[in-house]
Amino acid sequence: MRFEKQQFENQTIVLDDNEYIECTFRNCKFEYNGGEFNIERIRFDTLEFTVSGPAARTVLLLQSLWAGETGRRAVQGLLDGAAVADRTIGTQ
Repeated sequence: MRFEKQQFENQTIVLDDNEYIECTFRNCKFEYNGGEFNIERIRFDTLEFTVSGPAARTVLLLQSLWAGETGRRAVQGLLDGAAVADRTIGTQ
């Protein structure tokens, strides 16, 4: 579902299978399970974020890799690359 220029307050926001464009979130909790999503130009006052399913397994993998120096560099490289890709997508 696509949400555009909407305000959300005191809700759990499921990212999976949704788009949030220019939305504002106040006191909301984001939940991600590993599905497709799109967020662009959102605003929030606080950020509580939970993951489950495949997303939680990915977080566990990244935490395990982060424990060693070589793994930490690999994870940091992945995050740095994702940040570059996100900035490119957001400007189109």
